[in-house]
Amino acid sequence: MLLLLIDQGHVNLEEYHVDGTKMESVANRYTFVWAKNVARYKASVLEKVAALVDQIEQSNEEAEAAAQELNQARHQSYSG
Repeated sequence: MLLLLIDQGHVNLEEYHVDGTKMESVANRYTFVWAKNVARYKASVLEKVAALVDQIEQSNEEAEAAAQELNQARHQSYSG
């Protein structure tokens, strides 16, 4: 589905925005505990997100290279 949206120009993967918003419908006594845990593990999560973004970019580059090779092969078979 993502590839279809990219092909149609609805999705641009040049910029990534990660929203770590945490919303609760009812505030309770554990809200502050969760906030401390979020702050504590933020660096680790950001590293994981950066690694995933790098992996996505690498996959996109590989897919684009494969598509270009396929197009070149098709073009050569039609012209030759």
